[in-house]
Amino acid sequence: MGNCGCVLDVAAEAEVIATPKTELKVALEDGVHSQSSQSDVNDDAETSAGGSDGTASAHGSCEILEPMPTLLLSSSIDSPRSLATARSASTDFNGTWICSRVEGAWEDFLRERGTPWAMRKVAKGLDYGVGKQMQTIVQRGDELEIVNYTATCPPREDKCTIKADGSEHEVFDPDGLHYMQRTQWDGKVLRSEQVNCEGQPPVILQRFMQGHEMCTERMTAHGVVVRRFYRRI
Repeated sequence: MGNCGCVLDVAAEAEVIATPKTELKVALEDGVHSQSSQSDVNDDAETSAGGSDGTASAHGSCEILEPMPTLLLSSSIDSPRSLATARSASTDFNGTWICSRVEGAWEDFLRERGTPWAMRKVAKGLDYGVGKQMQTIVQRGDELEIVNYTATCPPREDKCTIKADGSEHEVFDPDGLHYMQRTQWDGKVLRSEQVNCEGQPPVILQRFMQGHEMCTERMTAHGVVVRRFYRRI
């Protein structure tokens, strides 16, 4: 399993923040009065030194007040929830997928997680799902509704809902095992921790896109890693 801002001079920003509003107001008024007084002096000088047409012949100077820096604050702050939703929106698992290939030591993986011998034999006979195991996924933000279908005899179909909010929920593995699972986004990877009802050590499940394929990767507590790769149909 999303800012706006502006570039401000750090010293100027610190000075504005540290100056009380009343002091800023007084400073601003003093500047205006100073400018007005200087203008009056210049007017007097121009009147006394001007020609008969009243045109100024003396060049006065006045203080130019620098505009106060404007502090812009972001109108919204991204929450972890909204960030997760943004990540999930860029990772599309929607569709019907069929297992096209597998990787890893599946026999060791199934044995470590406590799969009975008979079920391990069936899984091996099915090539661990290649061409026979499908998933239909409907993704709504951080929630995925998954239907697992395996072409056994008779066929097996399991449904579960995955919520990527860190809450604990019940799922059925594509191999038919019952798990309690917690799921969250890790970048563009949907990462889950699965604990079965027999108290075995947790299995880490990661679902992510690799090119045009969807990959589900499982890792046991002892580091045995297996992968299923799916293509859309």
